[in-house]
Amino acid sequence: MTAVPEPVVRAEEPNRGNLIQLRAALTPAVGLVDQDVEAVAEEPNLRIFRRTLQDARVLYFSDSYKSVAAQLPGLLRDAAQAVAYYDSGDEHRQALLARAEALRLAGTYLTQVRQYDIAYAAVRGAIMDARQAGDMLAAGSGVGCMCWLLVRQGRLDEAEQVAAQSMDAVEPKITGAEPDHYAVWGGLAMEAAAAAARNNRPDEAKAYRQAARVAATAVGTAHRNVSRHWSVFNRRVVAVVGAGHELRGPAEGAGCVAG
Repeated sequence: MTAVPEPVVRAEEPNRGNLIQLRAALTPAVGLVDQDVEAVAEEPNLRIFRRTLQDARVLYFSDSYKSVAAQLPGLLRDAAQAVAYYDSGDEHRQALLARAEALRLAGTYLTQVRQYDIAYAAVRGAIMDARQAGDMLAAGSGVGCMCWLLVRQGRLDEAEQVAAQSMDAVEPKITGAEPDHYAVWGGLAMEAAAAAARNNRPDEAKAYRQAARVAATAVGTAHRNVSRHWSVFNRRVVAVVGAGHELRGPAEGAGCVAG
């Protein structure tokens, strides 16, 4: 029988107020009248947007979380405006992928600071945008973030399942696939291994780690594509993360940031 949560009696956590603008961008109010995206006076410049997003990623990886939080609401608004402005063709696809990147950054940051409800909204949006754009590798990177979030919530069965299913969807089918392809597939394998190891499923975790090693061998010495797939993937990453699984459970976020 599932236990019923006790009422929360402590004061509201400080982050609830600090993140109100980001909450508004990710979970806007819904009423009986549709809220139109703010009109764009000038054509969005996706190149400048991606450069700004790259700067925000650098801040995240340098642990400058306050600066990231301050920039994210504006980035998400700009991304939504670009998607609305470019409503068809390749420009629409590129706008969707740009928004997917912004949402993935938001989801990663929010998972890191344990704001799991809106982290889910961000990561789900990133996956859906990438899928709509037809970029299954970018979507697979988003799934890596989803798995990290699910593991942090204790949803281990779901994390392993969605990682394994996504591995099947993006598995390289031919010899000579691009390193990005192997890196995303291998990153998902590491996420599945992390969930299985923490869920006391050592045999399954071992099989997933073996798949990750296969991917790392195919990639070669090193592969790094942080800008597109947030992937830092090679044999050393697989070995370090695998050792972490065996000794103390998963290295959280391996697929989201390193896969």
